[in-house]
Amino acid sequence: MNMRLLNVLALALLGMLLVLNSRTVVSSPDRGVMLRFGEITQIGLAPGVYWRLPLVDTMQRVDMRTRFSDLEREDHADAQGDLRGVEAWVVWRIRDLPRYYLRTGADPARATELLQPVLREGLQRALAATTWAEQPAGPPAPVLQGIAAAGSARLQRELGIEILSLQLRRVSLTPPVQATVIERMRLARESQATALRAEALEQARAVTAAAGQEQRAVLDAAVLQAERLRDEGAREAEAVLAGVAARDPALARYWRALEAWRRGFGKPGDVLVLAEDSELAALRRKLHLDKPAPPAPGEKK
Repeated sequence: MNMRLLNVLALALLGMLLVLNSRTVVSSPDRGVMLRFGEITQIGLAPGVYWRLPLVDTMQRVDMRTRFSDLEREDHADAQGDLRGVEAWVVWRIRDLPRYYLRTGADPARATELLQPVLREGLQRALAATTWAEQPAGPPAPVLQGIAAAGSARLQRELGIEILSLQLRRVSLTPPVQATVIERMRLARESQATALRAEALEQARAVTAAAGQEQRAVLDAAVLQAERLRDEGAREAEAVLAGVAARDPALARYWRALEAWRRGFGKPGDVLVLAEDSELAALRRKLHLDKPAPPAPGEKK
């Protein structure tokens, strides 16, 4: 009686364990893959509770969240043949679960290993089109977006994954190339500086020549204007002298005599001594030019 009860209890317990073991849960954001003896029977099961045959069926859960993967550093040659080490990271997610599962076995590390060559190929083409001097930090964001879009289209067909973003972590010259690139840049800057100095010297010569021509033109115009003014002044002086001669011939003769003496001496500091009986002295007495000057206002006589 006791043995029969124990057997019943054992069978009930075994049945309960089988029932509990046949129940499996897929939680969000996972998707389930049902396997029977290792072969896929159902794939892409949404979150929920499912029943399976114990010891026959197994449930594998695949995380559908967006993933971040680092790309291993790799050296790429640019347009001048200089090697640059590129470190990048990529954001991706599963787009086609059956294709992804069949190609990678739902292993993210395997997916990262397979997507790297595709993205590296795009990076190599982008770097080969430029030089380090043009893009020292690597391809700009629009180029990286293009690489990600092209790689995503290919990887969706091959692996069932979508590339959301490709970002550069670091782009650096390899040590053997650094010294060569720096020397090449120094020579380029020296050549540019020489060209700029030659251009500046040529411009300075042109400016100097233009300034000299302008100066000569201004001086020639000034000389012509001075000659014209002198001629006008001479004509006005002759007119004034003619008027004076008409009104006072004695004063006019005196002025002409002074002009003759001035031209005769013509040096500063020359002294003119007049004899009492000379014509000039007579003219001065006649014109009352020898009278003492009147005292200034407020000055005693």
